Amino acid sequence: MADGPSRSVVIFGDGFLPHVAAQHSNLHSLASDGCCGFLALRSPAASDGNRSAEALIQLLDLYDAYKEGKGFQTVSERFMGMNAALVTNSEQAVAVGSKAGFVVSRFQDLHEGIGAEDMPSKFLGMVGVGDSAGGKPFDLLFLHLVADNDLEKSPAISTEWMDSLVGKLKNAPAKNLLLVLILGYGNALSEVEIPELIDQQLRQLRPRQSYSIKGGKPVEDISKDCSLLAVFHQKAVTRRDHCTCLQLGEFRQKCGNLTILADRFLHEVAFKLWKAPKYGA
Repeated sequence: MADGPSRSVVIFGDGFLPHVAAQHSNLHSLASDGCCGFLALRSPAASDGNRSAEALIQLLDLYDAYKEGKGFQTVSERFMGMNAALVTNSEQAVAVGSKAGFVVSRFQDLHEGIGAEDMPSKFLGMVGVGDSAGGKPFDLLFLHLVADNDLEKSPAISTEWMDSLVGKLKNAPAKNLLLVLILGYGNALSEVEIPELIDQQLRQLRPRQSYSIKGGKPVEDISKDCSLLAVFHQKAVTRRDHCTCLQLGEFRQKCGNLTILADRFLHEVAFKLWKAPKYGA
């Protein structure tokens, strides 16, 4: 826990994980310096066209309200007036973010007239870091980027850009910046063989593991094979694990954060920003 309120940039790279390669040194450096683990998703109920937005809904802890057809509480109402922005290249996510009380911007609009190399400074300025800072900074900037949505013309090029972005954010001169990277397989789940990330033996343990409980009730629809890889990094604050690179196998063997339910993710970030009480142990 930091000795004062932090600000956070969260990057959710949907569909990027299959394209991470050895040359993406900044992604691997973040994993080796950060606290690593998995975020467990519910089994997807949506078609491929809405799958990415459904994962975002879970990360924002809006999934139960979404399934029941209820309205969303705003992020400010839920987390002590937290001022949050969402930047995305997904039209479905624009609608989700607006309903959830985020200040929403389309990635393409921010990118217009700004070179790719200047985007990290733009994002840092939005949370009050660097020369681009202006006005009231956001407590949280959530970047929701889908790899195959023409981000930089192809998923492979998108991942190169993501690697550069992570490097610049990680090395920004800001001790109070919490950087979180979440990567998933996206639609590649249907194209590649992915091992079960939640071990069958863990499913049988009693008492139940914390990722399988929400509000004191069991969560029965957790997906076996599409967990998200997550890295938390804040200088002199977050624990450093034994992972040496950003790879699924490395996380399974060496991560220290194990698996948490994706629904709990935003609460965990809000706690680190002094906008929510601690939950759990």
